[in-house]
Amino acid sequence: MLKKFALAVGVATGVLGMVVPFAKHGPHTFELLRLWPGLLLDAVVLFIVPGLLVAFGSYLHTLQGKTLGLVMLLIGGIFLAGMSLIYFFGGAVFYVFGLWGGVVVILQSLMAILTVGSSLVAHRPPDS
Repeated sequence: MLKKFALAVGVATGVLGMVVPFAKHGPHTFELLRLWPGLLLDAVVLFIVPGLLVAFGSYLHTLQGKTLGLVMLLIGGIFLAGMSLIYFFGGAVFYVFGLWGGVVVILQSLMAILTVGSSLVAHRPPDS
């Protein structure tokens, strides 16, 4: 049951990472991407790639028991948690991303922390 939870939260982290550009730029996201692709590069580097690392890492670590999955999960989760602290305590998350974008950014970071914790607990070796 905990493995399913870890996988579901990991996938939610990846999906939320793909929502951030739309939350930041709204319906103009595709037009901005067409005019200036570099504008969305920050969203790719800061949210999409770490979110996908958490999603694939939770799958590999939780269901297949691979160490590479744990490494991917930790890299993505620690990065997202650190960026959340910077945005939240810097006070810029709602200023930069707006209300709903800030909620999505903080929610993605919380999901990443939940994924790392539940994946580590779900995959611990049984007591002898």
